Amino acid sequence: MTHTEAKQRSDVKTLMGRQYNKGIKAKRRLAYLKRKKVAAKAKRKPAPAAA
Repeated sequence: MTHTEAKQRSDVKTLMGRQYNKGIKAKRRLAYLKRKKVAAKAKRKPAPAAA
């Protein structure tokens, strides 16, 4: 191997992709929790009105 040939680490792209995926996962989770919270609130509201 000469000094001009670079041995690229195969896990560099994987790590970069993983960091990006972690961001997407966190965003999805926050959206899911927000939807869940809104659904729970909507479910609770009709009960006092009927009483």
